[in-house]
Amino acid sequence: MTPEQFQAYFADRFKSQMQFFDRRSVRSKRLYLFFQTGAIIFAVAAPLLVVALPQALKFITATVSALAAFFTTALKSFRFHESWIAARSMHELLQRENYLYTAGLDAYHAAQDRESLFIERVEAMLATESSAWLAAERSAPDAAQGAQKGGGSQRQNPQQNQRSDQKSGQRGSGQGNQGQQQQRPKKDAAPEPKEEDKDAADGDDEQEGEDE
Repeated sequence: MTPEQFQAYFADRFKSQMQFFDRRSVRSKRLYLFFQTGAIIFAVAAPLLVVALPQALKFITATVSALAAFFTTALKSFRFHESWIAARSMHELLQRENYLYTAGLDAYHAAQDRESLFIERVEAMLATESSAWLAAERSAPDAAQGAQKGGGSQRQNPQQNQRSDQKSGQRGSGQGNQGQQQQRPKKDAAPEPKEEDKDAADGDDEQEGEDE
C-alpha cells in the first residue's frame, strides 16, 4: 500500500468513523440523561401530587403519571444508555489502535506492512461493532413480543390456578371420605368362648344330670 492510499483511508474512513462514534456517544448520553432525569422527577412527583392536590385537580396527577410512564418506556425502547456505552467504547478502541500504530507497539512492532495491518484491525473492529448492533436490533422486537406473551400468560394463569385448585380440592375431599371409610372400625364377630368356659359349662351339665 502506498503512503497516499493510506493517508486517503485514514482521512476518509478512519477519522470519519471516529467522529461518527464520538457524535453518537455524546447524543446518546444527552438523551439518556434527559429521559432518565425526567422519569425520576415525574415518578417522584406523581404520589406527592395525589396527596397534595384536591379532587378537582386530579387531571394534573394523571398527566404527571402518564409522563413518567412515557419517559420510562422511551428509555427501554430506544436504549440510549446502551448506545452511549457502545459508541464510547468503540471510539476509545479506535483511538487506542491509532496510538499503537503511531508508536509502533503491540502487533505493529514487528510488522512489515504496518499500514495494511492497521487497516485490517480497524475494519475487523468496525465489522464486529456492526454485527453486535444488528443482533441488538433484531433481538429488540423479540424481547417486546416475549414481554407481551408473558403478560398474556400471567393473565391466564389465575384462571388455570383456580381450576387446578378446585380439582385438587375435589380430589382431597374424595380421598378424605375414603380415609374415613377405611378408618371406621368393622363390627367384630362375637368372640368364641374360651376353653375354660367350655369346661365349666360341661361340668355344670354333668352335675345337673347327677342331681336328676
